[in-house]
Amino acid sequence: MSDEKAKKMAIEGIKPPKKDDPAYDYVGVLLEAVQSDFKIFGEGLEFVKQKVETTFEELGRFKEETAENFARVWEKFDRVDERFNRIELRLDRIEAEVRSIKNELQELKHTLTNKADVEKFQELEKRVMKIEEILKLKMTNS
Repeated sequence: MSDEKAKKMAIEGIKPPKKDDPAYDYVGVLLEAVQSDFKIFGEGLEFVKQKVETTFEELGRFKEETAENFARVWEKFDRVDERFNRIELRLDRIEAEVRSIKNELQELKHTLTNKADVEKFQELEKRVMKIEEILKLKMTNS
């Protein structure tokens, strides 16, 4: 029996041939081939199923590892953030101290300028006194 005839029989709903019919052997061979193909397909499907399960297990482990890694990264980030905040506070204090030192320097500069003027005044006063003494001496001697 040809493939066309077997297909036609299947389409028309015709019953398979009986044992003494020569088409019986042909149908048997076809069924064995189909059965073999299904077995190979099933084995391939089992391989795919195992591969998918393995992939999902690996994906699950990867997901857990990634979550753990992110947790460690966030912990480290929090510690760095805390350190940054402490450094920022220290920098604010240093800036305030520098401003204070600048103000003190301005005051000292002003004070020193005034002191220099006082010293000059005292020097001039001494010179004037010497001149007066010299003049007094000259006036008394004359």
